[in-house]
Amino acid sequence: MKSMLWDHLLKFRFPFFLLLALIVLGGYACRTDENELGRDLLPPGDNIFVFYDALDDILTYPVARIPYSISENRYNPQSTRLFLLGNKRDTLSGFSKADIVTQFNPTSGFVFGPNMRVDSVVLYLYFNESIADIIKPVNIKVYELTERIYMDSVYYTDFDITGKISPEPIAEKKIIPADSTVFEFVIESAEFINKFINPPNDTLFYSDSLFKDYFNGLYITSEDLPEGGFFSKVHLSNNNTKLSIKYANDSTAIDTLPGYNYVWRTFSINEYSSQKINIFKHDFSGTTFETILNNPDSKSP
Repeated sequence: MKSMLWDHLLKFRFPFFLLLALIVLGGYACRTDENELGRDLLPPGDNIFVFYDALDDILTYPVARIPYSISENRYNPQSTRLFLLGNKRDTLSGFSKADIVTQFNPTSGFVFGPNMRVDSVVLYLYFNESIADIIKPVNIKVYELTERIYMDSVYYTDFDITGKISPEPIAEKKIIPADSTVFEFVIESAEFINKFINPPNDTLFYSDSLFKDYFNGLYITSEDLPEGGFFSKVHLSNNNTKLSIKYANDSTAIDTLPGYNYVWRTFSINEYSSQKINIFKHDFSGTTFETILNNPDSKSP
């Protein structure tokens, strides 16, 4: 009986060992390398590689970011740039604020002449996107810049506006920030409007340099909020962002019409010749963050 069984096993020995070898090799082939796992689910160029390394404790602590340039670059104009406006207060990060400084350009369409009359001057700002945590409207204020800025200079986020703006706002308006919206700010400052009526000479309206020596620019800010807040992305180079004037003088008169013939003219804000600055301010006073910022001895709360 044993002899018959042994003869039977010998008869099928080769296929049996071949089958066993195939099972072992097949099992090994089914092993998945960590670097291959899920690779077929990723787009080309997004492969993730896994490797083993030693585990060490790394001491870290937050540091304040140094000021950086966010002004216009004459050699790299960008029409799509957005500038932040707003302020926000919370218990974690304290108070944060973003203000805007911008120039506006002369236009050949504006013709100075005798018997100059100005009906209105309006600043239009295009809000591209807004994030708001407010119930009541927020007050936006516009000041005249009293110090010249230059297109070929570099300005940083800590730009100090102190002593460089008019004592009082030339326009202000309460708004609820919204996406894809143009807000109008009617300039009521008689002193600012009078600069169009009684300039030292009319040639400054035809020279970019002389014009910006006379009209230095605008400073746009929001009234500080006691709680909550908002931030809006303002598209300054958008065609809807502009300073417009409705005026009349002898050059706009039409002989067939009595009285004054008022016309609208626009002073644009663009990426080629209008310098712009985004100013950022942060105050961490009274927050937990204040105790650990720039402190290498700080510990996680």
